[in-house]
Amino acid sequence: MVKRTINTVLSLAGAFCLVLALGSCKEKGVIVKMSEDPIASDTTYMAPVESLQPRKILIEEFTGVSCPPCPLGHRALASLLTQYPGRLAVIGIQVFGFIQANPVMHNGDSVTKHDNRTAAGTEMSVEIFGKLSKSPVSGIDRFVRDTRNNSLYIERGYWGQEIATRLSAATKANVTVSSDYNESTKKAVITVRVAYTSAMAKKQKLTIAMVENKVIDAQEDGEDIIEEYEHEHVLRDILTATTGSSILGGVTIEAGRVYERTIVYDMSEKTLWNPANCKIVAFVSNDEPGDLEVHQAAEINLK
Repeated sequence: MVKRTINTVLSLAGAFCLVLALGSCKEKGVIVKMSEDPIASDTTYMAPVESLQPRKILIEEFTGVSCPPCPLGHRALASLLTQYPGRLAVIGIQVFGFIQANPVMHNGDSVTKHDNRTAAGTEMSVEIFGKLSKSPVSGIDRFVRDTRNNSLYIERGYWGQEIATRLSAATKANVTVSSDYNESTKKAVITVRVAYTSAMAKKQKLTIAMVENKVIDAQEDGEDIIEEYEHEHVLRDILTATTGSSILGGVTIEAGRVYERTIVYDMSEKTLWNPANCKIVAFVSNDEPGDLEVHQAAEINLK
């Protein structure tokens, strides 16, 4: 069993403080709030304000297997990942109802072995980004808005300059993620820790996603169909609500507040996924009308 867990400590006194008044509670111990989800639990407590982590940018790549120019986007992201090692977290999203994400067809037959579109990715893209009209495009920290078309979708030619600008922006929260995967049960205990380094009056959300690398399947590339194409960052599932789960019910968060969420995820029926190639991507963002800025992202191997 591979172990990367963070142990949480339960405190009834802290829980009582949370019920009374989270913002004014001066607890020394831990506050615990059990999630409505039976396989998840939430924990919060105060700690010394931490030093800022280097920003890790979230890139939500909208792509498709029946999209001839999409491999240009894949190669652009691969180059950026090499240019900024450890500073980018990528989620590759293929949505239903978008012709360029449909399975690859040749002479009337499907060449695609497994459909990489997800209902979760489709719902998230519609709710956060709006209707997808072309690809490849990406969201960058859900922050940089393309003023030419008033969209959060950024076209491939602008990714590099927007990422370079975004990397210099200070974070407002540190995010770490851990995973304890049990080979016998095929279950993973995933913990995300968010430590606020600045006071936050805006409502906050946490999103946890699972992606898989080295997925071999068909892809249109220009005028060619590559049947053994290696797909990276393929979104498999969103482990929270698709648009993110509320952090602490939207209360004002003070600097030094730490929030943790632990999820037990069952992989036993995910027989088409290779856990060795899966990663967990977690990020914290604003949840205000017109302001969904991602403050920080983190990722780790599932096992």
